[in-house]
Amino acid sequence: MNYYKNAFFIILLTALSSSTESMKRVHPSTTENDQIVVLPLTLSQKEESLPPYDTYLKNTYFKFLPFELTNYIAQFVLGNTLHSTIELCHLLGRHTGWVTSVAYSPDGKTVLSGSGDCTARLWDVKTGQQLLLLEGHTQAVISVALSPDGNTVLTGSKDTTARLWSTQTGQHLHILQGHTSGVSSLAFSPDSTAVLTASWDRTALLWDVTTGQQLHILEGHTLGVSSLAFSSDGTIVLTGSSDKTARLWDVKTGQQLHLLEGHIRQVTSVAYSPNGKTIITGSYDGTARLWDTKTGQQLHILLGHTIGVSSLAFSPDENTVFTGSYDGIGRLWDTSTG
Repeated sequence: MNYYKNAFFIILLTALSSSTESMKRVHPSTTENDQIVVLPLTLSQKEESLPPYDTYLKNTYFKFLPFELTNYIAQFVLGNTLHSTIELCHLLGRHTGWVTSVAYSPDGKTVLSGSGDCTARLWDVKTGQQLLLLEGHTQAVISVALSPDGNTVLTGSKDTTARLWSTQTGQHLHILQGHTSGVSSLAFSPDSTAVLTASWDRTALLWDVTTGQQLHILEGHTLGVSSLAFSSDGTIVLTGSSDKTARLWDVKTGQQLHLLEGHIRQVTSVAYSPNGKTIITGSYDGTARLWDTKTGQQLHILLGHTIGVSSLAFSPDENTVFTGSYDGIGRLWDTSTG
């Protein structure tokens, strides 16, 4: 609603500064007897062909304006959107089960997919061809990741294990056994030497990539761990849980540093800012929250979604965060003011 209000007033000022003749040149064939807002000629001139927001423009704020002015405004508001297209590059083979997780390689040349068919597959981005078929899990692959150095694949499964694979040969390197329930989320450390796995068994486990040995058990959550992230320097781990909390842990010692409480339903997603000074958590309670990494103090509550927040991310410059929700809306927020 605010989008249309703002667009209306901004564009109205622009339109009023132009003459009627200049507006006629935008759509010289239109008349005041026309019944719809005239859009770029790529659309059919029929009411049923108009997207909902076009009809909104016609039937609300704009219905009191001269028709030519309405058309002029519609061109400005909708033109770029209506002419934009998204092109499918490749259809990547076919898993025999749902694709549950995907990840790009650091160089952008390959993409990894995990599936309910118990496999993970590595694909060539340029050609769309399958490069590797990674088989070994006995139940659905839930989460996948590629190491920052591009040498290793990590897969986590409902079968309670995670597995490390070579991206060059597809060779199975290590089976990471230690969880007592399915692996829900996983991540590589920034230097590619360690991996973190989270599980519905209420724990997160830290592993050595070279040896496959377990380094630390991160215990403290009272319900399943749903999401996790490494800090940019790899010294701190962030976990989010169905117990409504997020926790910060020291990678070297495995000790809990901070307990982040405030959400009233399960935490669904967590992320670090690029400089590691701020973290964000999203929850089924419909909010996202910004926290200070060093102190564990809450900085801002981001209110606006009507149901659960499903995913979130910081912009590279750290000035904004993006939240996605089951309410079907994505929102951008200012990190300094909330």
